[in-house]
Amino acid sequence: MSEADAHGRQPVEGGYRELKYHLDGAGWGRSHSLVFITLSASLFVWGVVLAVGPLVITWPVVTASSVLYVLVAAPSGLLAGNLVMGILADRVGRKKSFIITLILSIAGLSGILLSGNVLLLVMSLFLTEFGFGGEETVSLALISELFPIKYRGMALVGSTNFANVGAMLVAFAFIVSPFSVADEKVMIAIMAGAGLGIALISRLLVPESLRWSFIREKGMEGAQPAARKSVFGFVMLATIASTIILTYALLALVLGPFEFPHLVGTIVFTYNLGESVAGFAAIFIVSVLSRKGFALFAFAGGFVTMLPFIAYYYIAPSSLLFFLSLLFINGAFGEFGWAARNMMQPELFTTKLRGTGIGAVRSIGYVLYIATIFLVYGFTPVEYIYYATLIWLAGLIAAAAWYVKGRETSGESLD
Repeated sequence: MSEADAHGRQPVEGGYRELKYHLDGAGWGRSHSLVFITLSASLFVWGVVLAVGPLVITWPVVTASSVLYVLVAAPSGLLAGNLVMGILADRVGRKKSFIITLILSIAGLSGILLSGNVLLLVMSLFLTEFGFGGEETVSLALISELFPIKYRGMALVGSTNFANVGAMLVAFAFIVSPFSVADEKVMIAIMAGAGLGIALISRLLVPESLRWSFIREKGMEGAQPAARKSVFGFVMLATIASTIILTYALLALVLGPFEFPHLVGTIVFTYNLGESVAGFAAIFIVSVLSRKGFALFAFAGGFVTMLPFIAYYYIAPSSLLFFLSLLFINGAFGEFGWAARNMMQPELFTTKLRGTGIGAVRSIGYVLYIATIFLVYGFTPVEYIYYATLIWLAGLIAAAAWYVKGRETSGESLD
């Protein structure tokens, strides 16, 4: 406990320490349930939209010459949304930012459903991903600041896994649909509408981040230590984040349209099925392993499970079952890497710059994502797999370096 002054008032430093002590040691309450529900619901819808990009290349309005523009629209929106909403979340707060992201996402989704030409479709995909890209950045910040230490990792992993569930379910719907664009739009509307309805109702009751509010009200001096500045830390975190963004894009979203156009829905479904199953398992695993150990496990597994892909193309290139099995397994480790990234990003930045920091790290990955789309266009399947393997290797090197020299954040109180 901090010492009070003559009037019984607590110093700013003491007040902030006591606030953190209260938040870190609290039980799971109503506010935590509301935050978890609204974020899980909106991230479910993000997963639906994320999968729509590659799935809609079968729509008549998408010509062969416009496929690249459709695929680039999503990461472009995610890039802008992460940067803008990350900064905005640090300026105006987490809750107000959530309302903005939800409005933008609804507007973009409406455009997708009403699109009758490729220009409107591309613009709507960009706007929707702008909203949801900012959504996850703000979500990671709010969960890390509000949840008790005991549940922080579980909440970060559990809520974001619903993006995988959304992508998996919409891909399955496209597989079993009668291939009518109108029917597919109806299915998107039903899934997105249900998720957004839950997100909207619960979001109005979500509290603002108490950490952010305290620092905003009292000022930065005394309540917030100087931000940890580490070039090594930022580079390793950016490499880890970029690896997950690129490998998911390469193996779940771009592989089908570029290499197997007749299997787009099957590939998106299979990879996200692996991610979804692993995501629910990760909720419990993160409570046992350290952040550094979990990240190393995830990226080692991701790299090792890419090696059979190379053998596949030389030994059994016609076995669809073998190929999909490898996708499922690599997707599982992709989710472990995603979970590690989603915990490390908010835990390695201070409240003052948490949104900005998360947005900056993620934006690097989306810049590389956009560049990769143009780079791998025209690759042979073997070249494509070699490239994805090298990306996993870069992530493994970063995770190993972080394991040796990085800071462990599991169980730490956040500044």
